[in-house]
Amino acid sequence: MSIQLYWKSAPAGVRSRSTSRLGKPKRYTPVDVLSAEHNKFWEYVGSSENISYDVVEDTDLSHIPENSIDYFFSFGCLCHASNEVIEGYIVSLGKKMKSGSRGFLMIADYDKFNYCVLHPELFSVQRALRTRRTALEWIIISVLYRLFPYSKLNQSEDQNPKPGRWFNYGRERACNFLQSKGFEIVEKDMEVNNRDPLIHFCKK
Repeated sequence: MSIQLYWKSAPAGVRSRSTSRLGKPKRYTPVDVLSAEHNKFWEYVGSSENISYDVVEDTDLSHIPENSIDYFFSFGCLCHASNEVIEGYIVSLGKKMKSGSRGFLMIADYDKFNYCVLHPELFSVQRALRTRRTALEWIIISVLYRLFPYSKLNQSEDQNPKPGRWFNYGRERACNFLQSKGFEIVEKDMEVNNRDPLIHFCKK
């Protein structure tokens, strides 16, 4: 198989549709804990003979052959998984990814998130729109920011699961664990998101 693309995401459909820019892989397998019907995957993507959608119940990825993955991408998903679950997937990826294959993993990092929250003048969309807003529009935006402010995330929170929550895995811990499982860190953070790290790694 020239390219295997495994993607852990929710909802799968919207993000999967954007992978068409990568070209057509010989096999593309989105992986999710939720069904394709729940995610409306086929409605977004359409059917194709090179796509097989897999539902998983654990982190073993037992349905995927070892040494078979050429490309892995996860964005906006594992930030909602506990540290134990994330590391379970990384262990499995160490067995499933080919030597030289590439991976991109987004995780939650409360240090980066809190820095973004504490410095809105550096990251707010207002910077891009500064010269295009009227005085009234700026007043409205300022009021909305005060009414619905972002708050810092608690670094010492527990690992108990609940719907929609994030888990503070952290960039350094993620990179260290990836390295311990046979991966080389290409970029600790690709800086494509002001709030969350996207780690670029390669299987040795």
